[in-house]
Amino acid sequence: MHFRTTKEHLERIDALIRRRATGTPDQLAQKLGICRATWFEWLEQLRTDLGLPIAYDPAAQTYYYTRPGRAACGFMEESLPQAIDGPTNHPKSFF
Repeated sequence: MHFRTTKEHLERIDALIRRRATGTPDQLAQKLGICRATWFEWLEQLRTDLGLPIAYDPAAQTYYYTRPGRAACGFMEESLPQAIDGPTNHPKSFF
């Protein structure tokens, strides 16, 4: 899979989860154009590799995040140690 396609899939999955509009696993797989087995492989990777707190609500038939937030794919600046009275660098997300 190309990086652009992966990023687009991540953004789509994130949007559906945040709106609580994923539907069942079968419905979500269909929305993403993949098979159910592939969705479950991706779900495991999203949870373990990216640390996304994704859970499923069978009553509402949707996936959701267990904590407030969103998935992001991008570069995060890290603050470098500075003098006590020096300027403060804050992390910046580029996506």
